[in-house]
Amino acid sequence: MKKDCSFSVGVFAVVRLLTTSIPLVCVSLICFAGSAGAEWLSEGDFNVVYDNNLSRSLHESDRKGDTAVRPRVSLGNYIQLSGPLGLSVTANAGGDIYTEYKALNNINLGMTVSLKYKIGLGPYAPWVKGYGSVQYSDYEENMRDGASFITGIMVGKRLHERIDIKIGYEHESMHAHNSLFDQLSDTASVRTDISVIGPLNLLLGYAIKKGNVAVYNAADADSVVIAYTFHEPMEIYKIRAVTQTFTVGLGMPLADHLSADFSSQFSTVRGDDGSRYPDAVFRLGINYSF
Repeated sequence: MKKDCSFSVGVFAVVRLLTTSIPLVCVSLICFAGSAGAEWLSEGDFNVVYDNNLSRSLHESDRKGDTAVRPRVSLGNYIQLSGPLGLSVTANAGGDIYTEYKALNNINLGMTVSLKYKIGLGPYAPWVKGYGSVQYSDYEENMRDGASFITGIMVGKRLHERIDIKIGYEHESMHAHNSLFDQLSDTASVRTDISVIGPLNLLLGYAIKKGNVAVYNAADADSVVIAYTFHEPMEIYKIRAVTQTFTVGLGMPLADHLSADFSSQFSTVRGDDGSRYPDAVFRLGINYSF
């Protein structure tokens, strides 16, 4: 699907040109950080994810679910600027491979820069972190292709030797190949990690997001934009909505630098007109961190 407006296509081309330089920028920053005697960071995870309403459809008969394999990897440097202040720069890559709806398959590439400040000494001292990231995503269905820019702030504190809490705010802006998938959103979140029995950790989270959502419904004679993302003609349109998400999960270490976790997310997208779009996502992952 292509856009009619040549100006929008031109803007998209410029954004794509800029974001394709991400690998060079990441390598340059990481090498510079490495020359300052920084510590190397490497993280990766391999997830199997099931989403029961990928189409974000209102009516149950229109909802499409699928399972995806989702690998992610990050490589970068951490620099201790002073006692309580640290800077990290990472290059990130990942993708999604779906079993049925191949149009949603994608690869993505980006970078993240964060600055973390610890207020005080000891394990119970609170901390604050500011971060920014840019990512370009390339989908099998090219109307979803686009660059996203995220900035955020997070504060955290250990409340008890077994309880940690994090509170965050995030702003996202995305310019996609088709404006139906443009994103302008703000999210507030809270997360608690609880060590329950031995090495087993319990995750409880809540997030509320206000922003754009692309939703699908069965096409009819009055449909304006029709896509075959889910193997049948469906109408796409964009709504302004508030999304509330509750997360519960369990995690445990498997070996040095290796852990496993399972989580469930239950979301409700509520449009400005009161329409409700429910969604549930289940994820099983293996994580590596060094």
